[in-house]
Amino acid sequence: MNERIKNIIPQLTGVRFLAAAMVYFSHHVLPFSGHIHHRFYDVIKEFGSTGVTVFFVLSGFLIYYRYSNRLSFSFRSLWNYFLNRYARIYPMFFLVTVISLGFQHISDVKSWILCLTFINGFFDEYIRFLAITQGWTLTIEETFYVLAPFIFYFVLKKTSIFRIGMFIMSIGMLWFVLNHLFDIHMFKSFYFILYSTFFGRCFDFLTGIFLAKIFLQKDHTSSIGIHLTYFSVFLFGIALFILSSLSSSIYLYGVYNPAGLLLNNFFLPVIIAAFFYGIIHEKTWISQILQSKLFVILGKSSYILYLIHYGVVGTLLSSFFISLWGTSSLMINHIWLNVGLTFILFTLVSIVGFYLIEDPINKWIRRKFSLKLLNSNNQIQK
Repeated sequence: MNERIKNIIPQLTGVRFLAAAMVYFSHHVLPFSGHIHHRFYDVIKEFGSTGVTVFFVLSGFLIYYRYSNRLSFSFRSLWNYFLNRYARIYPMFFLVTVISLGFQHISDVKSWILCLTFINGFFDEYIRFLAITQGWTLTIEETFYVLAPFIFYFVLKKTSIFRIGMFIMSIGMLWFVLNHLFDIHMFKSFYFILYSTFFGRCFDFLTGIFLAKIFLQKDHTSSIGIHLTYFSVFLFGIALFILSSLSSSIYLYGVYNPAGLLLNNFFLPVIIAAFFYGIIHEKTWISQILQSKLFVILGKSSYILYLIHYGVVGTLLSSFFISLWGTSSLMINHIWLNVGLTFILFTLVSIVGFYLIEDPINKWIRRKFSLKLLNSNNQIQK
């Protein structure tokens, strides 16, 4: 195995920031895309859905890459796996969610339970309108974390990725039927399953897993005759253009269109995986930027940026930032000035939050509660 890949993949850390930035600009330009009829704004608007797909493919790659050969169904192994996922995701999520619900003056116990347990992402009426607006993606992410050990088992048994995906999607469809038979009010529609749940987005994660499986095999660095980095960026740009063309008065985002959903769920993950392959193996200016120290720092803090840039906390911070330069609202003539300055300040807050809050808590939880594993000779290993 390539030692550089085995030890660290800084380019993919940089990609995390890139994806978070895509989602940020999508959300902050969206209010103006309806007033300024320009294809450029429509393309920027589509960044949100594609940025989420980048996160999911990346998550599938990293989790399989890190855990496939060390995760077993023993109590200690599963404990450490879920503890690591908890330490990585939950502390900052809990903090931002509590602040958001508090400022919204929500006293309904059901709402608090649904939001704090990620379950709200399974209900259409709760998915985007409580606490962290973009938090529905974390429900998908957490579902993957829970099912990952079982998925890895079948992948390692050389079961077809396509068969695994179809099986997972079938579970979602069955769940939908049962919900409607028993009037449980989960999984409102087939579209809801396909776009807003893991059961529809599983191919994003499985594509990342397939790519990681390639990396974990020998002789995977052979040249394929083209600059995959640039070619995948070209294809990604075409996909964005198509998605922006599919948006209309009926479909706010192109991905809401059935053709856009097909493109986003089944073709875009392959393009993104090709981009990942390219930035790791090809020496381009793109890979150099993504693996720079600055982008690694930005990538590490991107989770906080993703949590706070939109929703209640995002609105509070945006109002505070805008007041710093003496304007009370975003004017159309100053869109990029306000959006750009706000983005810089959001990023700075995220970096500070990572080093002062997220990273120390993450390390403390792992150090305090991790269990030592036994090797094949029943000897304790760290």
